[in-house]
Amino acid sequence: MVRLTGPRRVEVYEPGGAGCSVHLPGQQLRAPGVLANPVPIEALYDQDAAHEAALRNLLNRRGYQDLDAVRKEGREEGRKEGQEKLVLRLLERRFGQVQERDCQRIHQLGKDGLAALADTLLDFSTTGDLTAWLERQELQPN
Repeated sequence: MVRLTGPRRVEVYEPGGAGCSVHLPGQQLRAPGVLANPVPIEALYDQDAAHEAALRNLLNRRGYQDLDAVRKEGREEGRKEGQEKLVLRLLERRFGQVQERDCQRIHQLGKDGLAALADTLLDFSTTGDLTAWLERQELQPN
């Protein structure tokens, strides 16, 4: 029962009248086997706190700890995409057209592979050098 008059609090009654526990703001409700995550008491009467708790639960369902984890993954994906575009642009300037299978293999490189390619691409004198280098790399599945 959520009490909004007097000091805000939540009273949790056990089935069969076995007892009652009182929870105050700043505390969390825990119900192992019922609730996947603890619920802040404030989420039961404050809309912003309820939205935060709901968002956290939805993110947890998708394997994210919190919104910062989603942002971090997005930044990492954006960096990798930017690195790919830069490397491809440099290769196109050096050799003209880059073969489609080489583009696909570059896309499969992890961030360390992209950095290694960027470090060595000026050493390539032909597109065959690029293709041979890519074939020696361990590619990451997309």
